[in-house]
Amino acid sequence: MNRVLSRTCTALIATSALAWTLSLAAPVSNAAFAAEAESSSPKRLPLCKVKPLAADMDKLPMLNSNCPEVVSGEGLLVSTMSGVGKDVPENHLSYRFKGDFAIFLHHINKQTEAEAKKTLYVSWVAFNPTNQPVTLRVDEQASYLSQPDAPFVERAPLAVDDENKLFSGPGDRLTADYIHGKAKIEPPFLITVQPGKLAVVRHVDVPVADLKFHHNGRSFFARGNIDGTLQMATIATFSESGPPELNKLETMLKDSLMARPREYEKLRPTPNDATGRFIYGRVAGVQQGVHLDATHNLLLNKSSDSIKCYPISSLARGTFGTGEIQSAKLLRRYDDTAYSAHGNYCVDYKITCNVRNSDYIKRKVYVYLDCPLKTDKNEIKYAEQPEKAVFYRGSVKVSTANYERFYHLVLHKGQNLEALDAFEVEPGEKMNFTVELLYPPDATPPQLLTIYSPKSEELKVDMRPVFETK
Repeated sequence: MNRVLSRTCTALIATSALAWTLSLAAPVSNAAFAAEAESSSPKRLPLCKVKPLAADMDKLPMLNSNCPEVVSGEGLLVSTMSGVGKDVPENHLSYRFKGDFAIFLHHINKQTEAEAKKTLYVSWVAFNPTNQPVTLRVDEQASYLSQPDAPFVERAPLAVDDENKLFSGPGDRLTADYIHGKAKIEPPFLITVQPGKLAVVRHVDVPVADLKFHHNGRSFFARGNIDGTLQMATIATFSESGPPELNKLETMLKDSLMARPREYEKLRPTPNDATGRFIYGRVAGVQQGVHLDATHNLLLNKSSDSIKCYPISSLARGTFGTGEIQSAKLLRRYDDTAYSAHGNYCVDYKITCNVRNSDYIKRKVYVYLDCPLKTDKNEIKYAEQPEKAVFYRGSVKVSTANYERFYHLVLHKGQNLEALDAFEVEPGEKMNFTVELLYPPDATPPQLLTIYSPKSEELKVDMRPVFETK
């Protein structure tokens, strides 16, 4: 049976490891288990060539509304309506959603003292261009404000979080809900849009009036299905008296003015194949890809280390020499925004590792997720002292057929973190485990997934005879 090994890299994990491991492990004496619980993961890993994750990303569309991040003027954030009959046709991306889809938005309201009563409303609207009623269904949804829902607070680099209580920031909290299976809506939310009509699916608010610095942000992510064809948009308005009426939103769509400020008017984002200085940019458009799955094998051979390293959210200029750009492509974009969804915000990563132990003794397999310095060379380098900037705040789930564990990570730029989890694999045994995460908003790619099993030590057997005493 696979046995989960406790981690002693942090006091928080070490103090709780004994109880949860005993409930999952194969029968073992207390003394033997305590000795194993005190063994920490390897501090130094052997050199490893990073290999492509070689993941399959689905083709589901996501409406991605993240530019401008800080909104100060009313207008369209993203519109996939037709430009026909609109005052500024090029401000509409003319895309029709059907079947399964997702929507992500993240925007900030930042006001002066004089304007502090103004709440930012981001309205998600849908238009039915067909001659039949169309129903939009939302199956999963999570949405949080920076204040008071999910303030940015200091957290340990690595902690067990089976109860979904550790988060820092709204993007971190909403992706944790999905990983923990807490984002499902029962019953699903349904709205039917009549032929040729516009309907409001959601108004989400970003208030600042009661905050000391009048600065607040909201992250929102939903997945669902459309049983026909719809065009969608997100629109920004400000009000002291509640969300906008439908007729105002219809007028704004016709007028076609974009929300301000435009973040990249002077220095526009760079295509992936460009040379020289590279500007990634924020996303406003329709991306292709919501789920990303990969499967790899790890063979444990006698007297040799087994190690595999794979990039997570690799992007242009940051592939660790694999040449693999995982950034979701954009089916539609505005010409002053990103060319790809470089951060892959809210994309669901599932990596399965099939392990086979060909060694003569049981082996330990360690799972790592950390944050080497970004590079396009095939090398893994960490900062001697991790930088102040946080590059990853988020949850990770590690599971087998009969075991699951949730971890919360806070990774700084260049940080080398100890193992998340570890398994024991008996001689001749086959097992598999899965690592899952939704890439959290506000994270900065790339990160590195490492799966490592140190070589077995020489088998020591006591051949001395045993004498029975009377």
